[in-house]
Amino acid sequence: TSQLQAVADMARRQPLALLIAFGLSLVIQMMALLGMLLIADAVKVGSLNLTDYLLASPLAFIANALPLTPNGLGVGEAAFDQICHWIESTPTNAAYSSIFFAYRAAAFVGCLGGLVSFIFYPNRR
Repeated sequence: TSQLQAVADMARRQPLALLIAFGLSLVIQMMALLGMLLIADAVKVGSLNLTDYLLASPLAFIANALPLTPNGLGVGEAAFDQICHWIESTPTNAAYSSIFFAYRAAAFVGCLGGLVSFIFYPNRR
């Protein structure tokens, strides 16, 4: 509860910082959704349209946050695949999980820049 109290105190002292953090969080989530849409459009798996992916992606991101396996590996893919199959108008055997896996791979590659700076510039502030 001390951490929760510290966050509440910070929010009272610096409401603008809280608003900026909230705004950045929204931008990051929109960029994640855009990444998923770009990959889904490029791969052309199954019969779903981009609006359907906008429904399935956030739900898969939430499922992926559940700590069932190391780094949620496989959980997000399975959830995304299952959700996409639920919302299909015509049932197919499309591998929707490959879209989510491609997104995770692209996100991993995008994070490598941070890893390089972490290795070469440790303990710098």
